[in-house]
Parts: sequence; C-alpha cells; structure tokens
Amino acid sequence: MTYDNVRATALLDPTPDQLARAQEQRVLPVFPVKLNDPELSLIRRPPQSPLADSYRTQRYSFRDGDTHYILTPELSGSEPSPSVEPPLELPVHLLSNWHSGGASSTFGDCLAAQEELTARLVELNLSFQLAVATAEDLTWFEGFSMVSGLEDGEVIEMARASGQPAVIRWDAAGLEVLPTGLRADIPASRTAWRLESTEVATCPVRRDADPAGRCTNYGGPYGGTAIHAAALWRAHRSVAVSLLACGPCADGREPIWGNPRGGGALSLASEVIGSRYGGYTWRPPN
Repeated sequence: MTYDNVRATALLDPTPDQLARAQEQRVLPVFPVKLNDPELSLIRRPPQSPLADSYRTQRYSFRDGDTHYILTPELSGSEPSPSVEPPLELPVHLLSNWHSGGASSTFGDCLAAQEELTARLVELNLSFQLAVATAEDLTWFEGFSMVSGLEDGEVIEMARASGQPAVIRWDAAGLEVLPTGLRADIPASRTAWRLESTEVATCPVRRDADPAGRCTNYGGPYGGTAIHAAALWRAHRSVAVSLLACGPCADGREPIWGNPRGGGALSLASEVIGSRYGGYTWRPPN
C-alpha cells in the first residue's frame, strides 16, 4: 500500500460547520478484520443483513435525460410519501449480473458482467436502461438493468443462468422480489414503492441529500491501519461516484473536503468491493 500525493491541488476549504456535517453524514464501507495486516491476508466481514432483506430493502437510482430518479421500497411501518410518476411504462424487471453465485468480485469484474448482460439484452432486441441498487445502509452498490417486454418466468430463467438468486418486478402495485430457486433463504415478497426525482445528483456516500455537500476523507498516510482504511475508502467512493455520479464534486473531478494535500492511498492489490454478500477486502495474489 502506498500513499499518492502526486497531482496535489489546493482545496477550497469548507466551513467548520460544513466539515462537521460532512463527517457526521459520511457512510463508510464495511472494512475487513485486522486492517493493519501488512500482507493483506484480511478476513472479509459477513453481510450486514440477511440476503432476503437486502433485496427487499434496496433502493434503485436511474436517469431519464437530465433527471435523476430514486425508487424506494415503502417498508412496513414507514409513513407513505408523495411519489412522482415513473418516466417509463410499467411493468419492468430489474435484473443484475453482478457477483454471480455470491462470488467475491472486483469492480472490474462487475463492470465486465454488466457488459455481458447488456450484450445479451441487445441481442434479444429488448428495451432496457441501466439502474443502480443501493443498500439500505449505503454500504454497497450493484448495477441492474431495468428490462421491458419479458414475462416473469423468462427473466427468472435468465437470472438463474447467471447465478442470481432473485430478480425484482416493478409494477403499479409494488416492488416484488421473485426468487430464482438458487437459494432457499429468499422468499417471494412485495412492498409498495415511492419514486422521487431531482435535477442534481447528490453525494452518494453521504446519508443526507445536501445538493452542495461533498464527502470527507477517511484514513490517512501514516500507519498501516490508516493507509489500508484510506485505500478501501477511496475504492468505495470511486465505485459510488462512477455508478451514481456526484454533482457537488463534479463526478469526482473536484477534491473532497478535508484532504489538504490532495493525495490518497493507492491499493497494490485488487479490491473486492462490498456487496450483499460481504464487506470490502483485497483479492489474494495468485
């Protein structure tokens, strides 16, 4: 692990209140056990919630033109909220090709899998658009395709063939988890939904929706634990911004707050990204 101070830039310092708010609202990735291991033989932490709950509670983000949409399940006990009209015709199915069979995957693995799914949908001449699922606690992200023109059974068959334990049907009545049969611990379930829209993509690693708020650095350049934490934080932020964009930092082109030297930790091994199957860690060298 190294610390990169190349291309350091002068930062426009946030106010103390802005920085305190950013630190309070920052969402950290799920770090592995014993971050100070110099050999990176780190134990991946288990998922933060049961697999079935991860499908039932995840929210979805997608774009239509310049408008960003957030589709959220209305879970039991939550107060119903006003919802905007969907910009597409329902029903659609939400289908992923990431982490096949629960595999530990790098971001590159996941993007390659997404390309394979896209090629398959194009080959079938199906109408689809990309979406991103986000964990309820914001600790992982997963690419999905919103597909039109298929029956439940057809989508389930496609998902099963690519190692996915569930797909989602979104229709006027709700968000329905459709098990593929690969896992016995995922029952069918349905929730109501709410759709919100915004013209600005807010920081995807903050809990709030401050249209001007950036995230803050985590970890640092001194000591193994701090450097490893900084490297995984940087990887997590990169995944989030790549998938969801970020208006306040111009999609990563502007510096984050609280990093006066403009540098950051660089991983010398491939990061296994956080997912519904576990937290962040590094892929062991061959």
